[in-house]
This record gives sequence, C-alpha cells and structure tokens, in this order.
Amino acid sequence: MSTGTPHAMRAAVAGMIAMAVCMGVGRFVFTPILPHMLSVNLFSTADAGLMAGLNFLGYLLGAIGAAWQGFARHRRTWFVIALLASAATTLAMGLTGDFILQCVLRFASGVASAFAMIFVTTMVMAVLHEEGRERLIAVHFAGVGTGILASALLVSGMVETGAGWTWLWLAAGILAFAGWLSSFLLLPRPPVPAKQPVPEASARRRRTPGFSAALWLLIGSYGCFGFGYVITATFINTIAVTAAHSGTGDAASGLAAVEPWLWPAVGMAAIPSVWLWNKLAQAAGIFTTYAIACLVEAAGIGVLLIWVTPLSLVVSGVLLGGTFVAITAIGLAKARNMAGYEAPAAIALMTAAFGAGQILGPVFAGYAHELWDSFAPSLEAAMIALLFAVVLTVLAARSERA
Repeated sequence: MSTGTPHAMRAAVAGMIAMAVCMGVGRFVFTPILPHMLSVNLFSTADAGLMAGLNFLGYLLGAIGAAWQGFARHRRTWFVIALLASAATTLAMGLTGDFILQCVLRFASGVASAFAMIFVTTMVMAVLHEEGRERLIAVHFAGVGTGILASALLVSGMVETGAGWTWLWLAAGILAFAGWLSSFLLLPRPPVPAKQPVPEASARRRRTPGFSAALWLLIGSYGCFGFGYVITATFINTIAVTAAHSGTGDAASGLAAVEPWLWPAVGMAAIPSVWLWNKLAQAAGIFTTYAIACLVEAAGIGVLLIWVTPLSLVVSGVLLGGTFVAITAIGLAKARNMAGYEAPAAIALMTAAFGAGQILGPVFAGYAHELWDSFAPSLEAAMIALLFAVVLTVLAARSERA
C-alpha cells in the first residue's frame, strides 16, 4: 500500500546514493586517479587499458549473473552485500601497488557494481511504480553523475594538498562506505509483487514483437556505443596530462590547470542528462533521440581530434557526461519495449553487446597508445564506432516502421 510521496522520494534518493557509490565511484573514479598512477610509473598505458577492460568484464559477468532468479527473494540483502563490496574493493586499491592484485580488485569491483546497480534499480522502480511516481527514476539515475562529481572533487582537492594515488583510492573508498551506509538506512523495502498469470505460449507469440530485425540492429548499435563512449570515459584525464607534458609555456600550464576539473564537468553534465533526454524522447521518439545523443557524443570526440586545448577538453567532457548515462538508459528502455515477453533475453543481449564494447575499448586504446604514442587512433576508432551506432539506429527505425 502506498505511504505517500515522501516514501517514493526516499527510495529515489536512496537509489541515487547507491548509484553514486557503485557507478560514480566504484566504476568511474579510476578515470581521475589514473594519471596519478601513471605518473609514478606504476604500470603502462597498455596495462591501464587492460585493468579498465577487466573492470568492465566483471561488470558484464555481474550483470548476467544478477539476472538469476535465485537472487530475487533476497534482493535487498544481496544489494547491501554488493554495495559494501564495491566500497571495499575501491578502498583496497589504495592498499596495494601490485598490478595483478589491482586487476583482481577492479574485476571484483565490476562484478559488485553490476549486482548493486541492478538490484537497487529493480527495488527503486518497484517502489516508484507502486506509488505512481515513475518520473522520480530520473533522481535515481542522477546518482551516476552525482558520484562522478563528488569523487572527482574529492580527488582534485586531495591532489591540491599533495596526496598521492594511494590516498586518493583510500579517500574514495571512505566516501563509498559513507554512501553505502546512507543508502542502506534510507532504502525502503520494496513492495511484494502480486503474482501475474503466465500467458500461454501461443498468446506470447501473438502479443510480443520478439527479436525483429530492428531489435538486432539496436543491439549492434548498443555495442558500438559501448566501445565509443568508454575510451574518453577512461582516458580523458590522461589525455589532458599527456598533452600538458608534451606542450610548452602557457599551453602546457593551461592543460595542467584544467585537468582536475574535467571529471567534475562530466559529472555535472551527467546529473540532469536522463531527465533532459527523456524529455526529447517524448517529443521526437526514442530512436531519434538515441541517434542524436550518439552524434553529440561523437562530436565531443571530434573536438579532441581537431585540437587538444583546455576549452576542447571541457567541451568533450560535458558532451560525454551529458549523453552516456542517458543513452544507456534510453537504449535499454527501447529494447525492453520492442521485445515484449522476450524482454529478459533482449536485455541480456543488449548488456552483452554493450559489455563487449566496453571491454574492447580501453584495451584497444591502451595498446594503441603504446604502439603510436598517441590517443588519436583510439579516438578516431571511438568516433567511427559512435557514427556507426547512428547508422544502425537509423536502419533500426526504418525497419520498425516497415
């Protein structure tokens, strides 16, 4: 039974905090800390790409594993455990300089982030649906940008005091633990869902679009998007530091000065992005909105390919933050709608395609930088992947109308 809007808002805020911990910090604090790990030669850029790829591999496997129905009865308990593991693996990164152990920690962090994200989103959506407050889901997803912003400001502030990479990870871990406790205390128990009659197979076949050509094209587009966004999402701060080191005079000092503020800019742009792009989707349609968002993100990468300046880096960061969370949410929502009763399988394939792109992106970028001593080849590949995602989306829209 509904207990009123405050109950729904409490769930949305708890979800926002949880998303800030598992996604904004657990998955993405690696980006602003990475340049400080590379500066002391802890590992190479190729190794950094591999480490990032392992985190995304963990996320992919976690997302697939979280779909097991055996977790459904105790979803809240598993969420609490997963979010705690996300905080713990973040903090533990500051306790070791061993590359293999850090890779294991980032892989485990990816698994934990996926479990926490899926479980908390499911519970928050159940509460919001029960109370007729589905629009508050934008508050929940704003947690990604909130976590990015909070952790980025924390890292930037600590760097100003002379803190090294170990203290940056430890501080991020402490922030994550605080968020875990807050989310645990705030999150209300989700309503017990009423049992729904299972339609007969013949009825399911009549009522569901199933795996149409349009859906397969969307799945392919989603994989291209995963590859395209993740390269700048992993290396944008490192790109700034690398450019500063190779520059001279005012140009170098300007790049060095803007680097600490790039990731906060990404976070600030991400906070309202789901709400804003959903507004456009209501007016223009999901496929059109999805394609425009991919084009905007590709433009952000194109800016960096033309020139690397403080302004171009900030523009690229804002365009990245303003699109990637929204594209992720919009793509999954469209696939769920298109697949009907095949939605679980469609979501699994979308996740697999997206995950494959995320894994390949940073690994490719890391090794490409080692080979050519430049991020330009990987940025070009990322932009091409996003443009290909646009083409596939346009084809999917035409196929759906046919």
